[in-house]
Parts: sequence; C-alpha cells; structure tokens
Amino acid sequence: MKKHFNILLLLLSVLFGIEDCDIIIEDVREFNRIQKKDEDNKVKLSKEEYLERIDDYNLLLSQVYNSTCSPYRQDSINVNLKFSYGTFTVKRSGDITSYKKILSSSLWLIKERVQKNLRLFIRGKEPIPSNYITGADLVSGSSGKSLTTEMKKTVQEYNALFDNYYNQINEEFENLNKLYKDLNIYIQGPNIFNEMQQIYTIDNNMMYLTIEPPPIYYKKDKYSKKYAGQLKRMDYLRKETFPLKLNMHNEEKGFYMTIPMVPVIQEKRKIDPEYTYAVNLNGTKKIRFEFSKMKIENIILNLDDINGIAVSEVPYNWSKISLSSNFLWSYNNIQTGTQVATYTNQGGVQISPGFENEFIALKKDNEFIIYQRKNVEQSNYSLVLNQNEKNFPSWAKYLLFITLFGGGYAQ
Repeated sequence: MKKHFNILLLLLSVLFGIEDCDIIIEDVREFNRIQKKDEDNKVKLSKEEYLERIDDYNLLLSQVYNSTCSPYRQDSINVNLKFSYGTFTVKRSGDITSYKKILSSSLWLIKERVQKNLRLFIRGKEPIPSNYITGADLVSGSSGKSLTTEMKKTVQEYNALFDNYYNQINEEFENLNKLYKDLNIYIQGPNIFNEMQQIYTIDNNMMYLTIEPPPIYYKKDKYSKKYAGQLKRMDYLRKETFPLKLNMHNEEKGFYMTIPMVPVIQEKRKIDPEYTYAVNLNGTKKIRFEFSKMKIENIILNLDDINGIAVSEVPYNWSKISLSSNFLWSYNNIQTGTQVATYTNQGGVQISPGFENEFIALKKDNEFIIYQRKNVEQSNYSLVLNQNEKNFPSWAKYLLFITLFGGGYAQ
C-alpha cells in the first residue's frame, strides 16, 4: 500500500499538468521522505519534535489549500500527505486519536471528493466541471467536452487505484475500532450536568487523572510484540495528565469525561489485576477497572466521595456560542473541504465520523448551544448559516457570523 501511494504524485503530473503545483508536490515528497526515513531508522520523536512535525504538516496542508492547484489535485495531494503523515509519524508516536481522525478524513476525501469527480469524468456525457481541472490537453476541444478515450482509460485506472486505497485504509480504520475504545468517566452529583463542568478540589485546585496501563503488557513478550501499537498508545497515555473536566455529552446522562482510544486488552477470559487498568485521582485515590474484550467498564465517581466541587465553565480549549433554532447551518473545514456537522429540518444534527469529540450541538427550546474544541487549525473552520425566510439578507448572515466568531473566521 505504501509504495502504491508514491504512484499518486506521479499520476498527478500526468493527469493534471505540471506548472505551479510542481513545487507543492515536491514539498510533499520531501516531507514524506523524511518521515519514511525516520520510521526506517526507528527514530523516536520527543514531544517537542512531534509538535514541530504537527506544525510542518499543518503548514503543508495550508500551502496545498492556498496553492493554484485545482481542487481535484489538492484532494489527491492531501490523501497522499495524510497517509504518509498518519502512518510514519502519528501512528508510531502513539497518538491514535489523531491517527483515527486522519484515516476518517482520508476515507471521506476519497469517497466524497476524489471518486465522485472521477466517476463524473468517466461518464463522458457529463461536462468537465468549469475551473475544476486545468490543462487544455485533457479535453477534446473546448471546456465542457468529454474526456478523450486515452484519458478516460487513465482516469478509470486511477479510480481503481483509489478503490484499493479506500479498502485498505478502511480495513485499518475498522481494526482501530476493535483494538481501541473510549474510556468514559461519569461524575454523579445532585443533578445531571447540562453544561460543561470543571471539577475542583475543596482547596479550589483543579483535579487531575493519570492512567496506569495493565502490568502484564510490560511483563510478557506476547503482548509487547503482538500488540506493539497498543503498547505505544499505553506509553503515550501514561505520560499524560488529564484535567477532570466534563466536555462530552450524552442526552440521557448529560456531560461526562472521556479518555479517547484506550487500548482494549485482548483477552476474553476472566482476568486478574495484572490485566486491568487503574486511574489515579490527584495521586491520592486509585480506581482499578476492566477494559478487555470480555468487559468494557466505565468509571463512575461520586462528587462527594472525591471531595470535589463542580463548576459550570467552558474549558480553556473550548468555545461556546448560541444560535437561534430558526437557522439551518453547516460547519465545515475550509482547508480540506470536510463537512464537520450540519443541521437540517429533515436530518436534525449530523456530526461526521471522527469529529464526535470536537463538536457538540445541543438544541434547547428556541436555541442551539454549540461547543467547539479550539486548536491550531480553528481558523480554517467556517459556520454557514441559512434561514427559511426568503427576505433574510446575506449581509445579516455575515454580520451574525462575525458577531459569533470574529471577523477572522468569516468565509
């Protein structure tokens, strides 16, 4: 699969011309070469080096998006970039949450963007979308004509190649779902928490959790060799300190906390403590729990038992806005063209796979409460508002948008 992806960048030049995109393609090739070399040499990235690699990746994504490449070329380059970055850097660093999101985004790009447009070209009766592909040599005549026979055959081969990529990426995606699950942590208080909460000690200090992996994974070669990827994730998690904040939502149980993508112990039989996880609360209270193929346990903490105080506040890395329920809306990543979430009269709120932990929309009476996780790519998101009333002016939609997010987010 890895060597097949190298063909993509070669085909891009054949299918869509050269010109300005040569620079972008070469930058992506060089980035991929560096990552592949690091993997071959088993180079371990420090946390600082990994953050630098994330910055390099985001910069490349931005350069691709802002380049003069046609949208189709951008999509194809992004699939190649995401695959290499996810496989050679993110996965081997143990950041499985980001890796799964990259796989999900790649699947969406291939199915909803690349292959949809390839099928459009293959039909022949459909015109080539205006300004979508550049290069007069691609068409038999002027814009709007069908593909030449030779080019149509090439596009069909290209579509078959992407079928192969999609199937292999999807297999990896499904495998992640078997090996990793989210650990849910619920706090029981006087009432269900209907707002995001931060849990503090009685001394007004933030409460924190740390996680201890099952000792057996470090004692038996069976686990360290067969489930090396899980072990990397465990090493990643054990180094983290998690603030006790409730920023996930369930309609029945309200807000709760989650530690994403915790490795599932690959045992079906009843297991002893060596096969169980433990969480430490502020270094004073240890709670052991099962997280195996036989049993997945949630953690339930009583607010009084942990001497905690729940404060209704939006965590520093989230934002919160209110919208009238009269609006229909879509929330998009304008860098990749990915649709994060939508609200329609027919389908209600729909959140795309991979973004469940990034975006929360709650409908309350006549308004929506929208929570959005803030990160380095936030400025590449846009919220598009629509209203059923025909006399709703577009300038009002823009004004409302910049009121909610600021002028820098308006698109």
